[in-house]
Amino acid sequence: MPGLQQISLQLLWATLALGALTQRSALAQADATTTAQIIANTVAAAPSCAAWRVSGTCFWLRCSFWSCSVKTSTRVSHYNPDAVVSTFHEEAAHPWADWGVALSRTLRPAATGLVGMPIDSAGTRTRDDRRDRNKLYRDADVIGHPVSLLSQFGSGGNFTMLCPTEVHAFQPYFSSYTDALVWRAMLPIESLYPAAFIPGLREIGTWPMNSWSAVYPRDGNVTQQHPAKGAAALSQRAGDITTRPGQPHVYVQLPTGGQRMIQGVMVWRPPPLIERDLSTGQWQMLAPRAQPSCEVFGGNDAILPVSWGDGRTSSTGGYAFNLWRPYSCCSRAGQFFLGAVAY
Repeated sequence: MPGLQQISLQLLWATLALGALTQRSALAQADATTTAQIIANTVAAAPSCAAWRVSGTCFWLRCSFWSCSVKTSTRVSHYNPDAVVSTFHEEAAHPWADWGVALSRTLRPAATGLVGMPIDSAGTRTRDDRRDRNKLYRDADVIGHPVSLLSQFGSGGNFTMLCPTEVHAFQPYFSSYTDALVWRAMLPIESLYPAAFIPGLREIGTWPMNSWSAVYPRDGNVTQQHPAKGAAALSQRAGDITTRPGQPHVYVQLPTGGQRMIQGVMVWRPPPLIERDLSTGQWQMLAPRAQPSCEVFGGNDAILPVSWGDGRTSSTGGYAFNLWRPYSCCSRAGQFFLGAVAY
């Protein structure tokens, strides 16, 4: 069972989210989604996105007073919907119409205090920048997926069907408001990375013929003509930040890397997110159009009659995606974990 502190934190975020839900209509604004719809669309996409499979065998040493023996348990692998990643033009148009809007309005004063002036949806662009239709600025956040609350209590026992996650439902892991100085490029720390000024490094797609944008610099300014692709690129950046330790941003890291016991289950946590690498994570659009399947960003649509973003463009500038991340796990079958064979 999870510790009392973890349960209390889970219930705190769930209570705050419930308060946000009761203050707003159950119907989302145009091209937005609600908590109930996020849960429903996540469950609907699970057969495709979770990709559950038996992936190996774990070995345990079980000892009694008289002897020891080696026991086995089945190792399984699948994707968990760890976070909802949103990009938006202003908090009133946040694509998560209940919890996302409420959270953004709560955190906005923090950004104003950091920047020292009222913030607006233009980011740090100049008047000339705003005339360039290829340049976008969007705020972003990464919030623990509401389904994660169920995961905390649904695993364990002699056979594990689903791997538990340490993600806290409804918790903000990243907000561009609290990270305003870097996300708005007022502190140009991200420009110091080689990938920020060397073309072809860390591209979402294939440079130079089919690049949606670069991962670096990981701020809210992106050069992309199609707003849906721009939102995807910014979501990739936010996911990149939150799945790595020690980044020059204000954030809470999503559980990443290594293995540990969770609720009596040995869990191999997902690796850091890497663009176009399915083994590190995949995306499901939630708003403005809920998709029933997952994908990685950066696919080549140059030879297609329509762009990837056509039919997915938001009228409000808000986009939301599920970030599904790969987990492996096996139930405890003894006092000591000896190792595992993966296949």
